[in-house]
Amino acid sequence: MSSYNFSLTQLVKENPIENETRTSLYDLINPHFGLGSLGNIVLAGWRDWPAKYTTMKCDSDGDTVWTRQAFQTLGWTSPTDICLDDSEYVYVTGWIRSMGSNREIPWVTVKYDAKGKEIWQHWFYG
Repeated sequence: MSSYNFSLTQLVKENPIENETRTSLYDLINPHFGLGSLGNIVLAGWRDWPAKYTTMKCDSDGDTVWTRQAFQTLGWTSPTDICLDDSEYVYVTGWIRSMGSNREIPWVTVKYDAKGKEIWQHWFYG
C-alpha cells in the first residue's frame, strides 16, 4: 500500500511582546479549525490513504492534546465545518464517499467531549 503526503498544515503563534514565534506542523489535508474559549485550537481534515476523517485538539501553544480518527474509507472523506461550544465540546461535520459508489453521499456530524471521547454521531443521507 502506498502512503501519500499531500500537504502539511502549519499553525503560527506570534508573541510580539516577547518577540517570539512558534510554528507547529500537522499532517492534515484540507483542514478546518475552531477556537475554544480557553485558547485551544481544534483542527479537522483528512490524512493518509485510505482517507481518514481526523480531528485534533491542540492547546494554546500548539501542542497536540488528542487526535481522533472517526472513519476510514477506500474513497474520500472531508470534514467541512467544525465548532466548539462553551463547554469545549467539539462538533465536526463532513461527508464520506467510497470509491466507485454511485449512492447518495452521506453527511455525518460527530460530537466529542473536551477530552476527545466520542459522544455521538448523526448521519444524513441526501
